[in-house]
Amino acid sequence: MAMLTSRGGNGVPVSPAEVKEMLVELLGKIDKPMKKVLLVPPDHTRLNSYAGPITAMLYTMLTEKGATVDVIPALGTHA
Repeated sequence: MAMLTSRGGNGVPVSPAEVKEMLVELLGKIDKPMKKVLLVPPDHTRLNSYAGPITAMLYTMLTEKGATVDVIPALGTHA
């Protein structure tokens, strides 16, 4: 697995605008057509991960490009 993007860090906040910018950058690096996409964000126990807003941003970006997007929260995937 390759690192596609990296910013921020422990104690280094990333703004919603920066997150969106990173997602645009990330999607630009994928050279395959995305007709059907499955997003698997963590469940509510990882609320501080910002996964909800990231998932919403990705959903919007992908559906605007014509992809069919499904979202399945990853339940029970951690101890």
